[in-house]
Amino acid sequence: MIVPASRLLVLTASALIPASLLIAVAPGFLPIWGIALLGVALVAVLDMQSGRSALASITVEYPDELAIAQDRQSPLTLSLENPVAHAQALRLGMQFPPSFDVEQEILSFIAPAEARLEEVTWNFTPSERGEYGVMQLHMEGYSRMGLWLVRRNIPLQLPIHVYPNLSEERRQLAAIFLNRGRLGIHA
Repeated sequence: MIVPASRLLVLTASALIPASLLIAVAPGFLPIWGIALLGVALVAVLDMQSGRSALASITVEYPDELAIAQDRQSPLTLSLENPVAHAQALRLGMQFPPSFDVEQEILSFIAPAEARLEEVTWNFTPSERGEYGVMQLHMEGYSRMGLWLVRRNIPLQLPIHVYPNLSEERRQLAAIFLNRGRLGIHA
């Protein structure tokens, strides 16, 4: 998906408003207005295509599945590869299940130019046990000249298994086996 950025609106206004005023004063400058309109449209289309191809070239690697404990903070690490010859400012978003408490909903970072694997980590805490899944990663970045916001949805197949947190029971179980039932005598 492509969304016009504020820079495109400023460029369009700075090129077309003076040309329109010039036509109002001197109608003979209509060809100049047409050239200005054509130039802005050509720059915008070229920038849109470069933004699409730059964002489409980014690849994402993620784990096959996650097995985590309930009520314990867990990381989800994604590896991104940016083969493009320039750095890209990106925003990433992922829709976690409602029972997950996520530290940051949207992560913003700069993917370095020609980076092999740039790691991005979400920290979250699940509050309920069960089988969950994350199905999409939402990515947003600017085009090369910053005229467009380019958005891309990447389908994921990431099952998340949330198991009960047994750390408290483990501590109590160890105490039972260490206590022999006689006063002051321990194994």
